[in-house]
Amino acid sequence: MANDCLFKGLSNSFNQEQFPDMPAGLRICNTQTITLKRKFSSTISYYYSIQEEYRNTCKAQVKRQAEIAGADVARLNLDEIIGSKTDIFLQTVLPDYDVTHHFLHEVKKRHESFLKMERTIEDLRDLFFDLALIVQVDYALIDRIDKHSNAVDRLVREGRGSTYRYKTAVKMTKFIKKFMDSA
Repeated sequence: MANDCLFKGLSNSFNQEQFPDMPAGLRICNTQTITLKRKFSSTISYYYSIQEEYRNTCKAQVKRQAEIAGADVARLNLDEIIGSKTDIFLQTVLPDYDVTHHFLHEVKKRHESFLKMERTIEDLRDLFFDLALIVQVDYALIDRIDKHSNAVDRLVREGRGSTYRYKTAVKMTKFIKKFMDSA
């Protein structure tokens, strides 16, 4: 057995040279040594069995992951996969991880720009809503301002006409005075 190899360096029994005066002590030491070796051997065997059980459980999980990922289970070396601790999903589903990660980053950037655009549109909607509220509340004031601006526009036009007639009348008066003074 593999456990027996562990004990080759240990002596199987104590010799009488180590305990010359105590043959009973020698037998007790030999018995204790043998008992401890057997207990150690059974503990190591139990450890190996638990380790093997764990390895088989890991193999079953990896095999199930490979089946879910769509990998060819017959071609996979499960011991190698368990030893390298690689993720079966990354091997089969995402062979081009960098490309996929880049596309994910692009999608996130587009999503952020759409969210920013949505906020801008909401701000514009709020602005127009506020303007509509102002127009509704201050309609009479805006109407009065509009009437006054129209009146001012009419008066400005009349003033320009009056100014033009005045300038023309002044020119005519000067012309008539010159004409009368020269005649």
